Formats: sequence, C-alpha cells, structure tokens
Amino acid sequence: MSRRAVLTSLALVSLTLPLLAVPASAEGAAPVNSCGETGFDPAAEKPGSGAPPIEIPRVLELPVPYPEFVQVEVPGAAPDTTRVPQAPLPADPCADPCPETLPKPDSPIGGSSGSSGS
Repeated sequence: MSRRAVLTSLALVSLTLPLLAVPASAEGAAPVNSCGETGFDPAAEKPGSGAPPIEIPRVLELPVPYPEFVQVEVPGAAPDTTRVPQAPLPADPCADPCPETLPKPDSPIGGSSGSSGS
C-alpha cells in the first residue's frame, strides 16, 4: 500500500470513530449495588418520580415451620412381655461356647416314618 492510501484510511477511521461512539447517559454512571454489580439497583429511585423511597431491610426474615412431634397411642392389644426361660449357660464357656440347639435324638422330629404311599 502506498503512504497516501494509509493516510487516507487513517483519516476516514478517525472521522467515523466519533459517530460510532455510544452516547453517554444524562444520569451519569450506571448504579452499583452493595454486591458490586453494575446495572439495575432497586434501591436507587429516580429523582422526581413521586413514589416513596423503597425500604430494603438489611436482614430478610423467612418463617420456617418446624414439625411438632405428638405421641400417638398404637391401637390394638398390648404386646405380650412374658419372658421365656432360657437354658442355663455352660459351666466352662471356653470348652463349649455354643449351646446345643438341635433336638435331642430320643424325641421324634416329625410324623410317621413311612412312605407317602398311593
């Protein structure tokens, strides 16, 4: 490119740049809220709007219902709390730590020992 073309393009750019610039608002800079966010701030009321100022509380209270436990009687008969007598523990638990749970051989386990037959 020639030097003249470069100067011409720079002149055109410098002349069109002010046309592309965003116009500044009449109110000044955008509001910044307490969190540092720029933009809409509900606490910043426009002057002369005639509305009362918005009061935003510092602490927001939210009522949370807590459950209340109520004891209810179970309907029906009372449970049987009779204790069943247990077999005595062995004299030497190291020699025989487990009690015998199988039935004794002299007592029959079931019904007849015959076949079902047909």
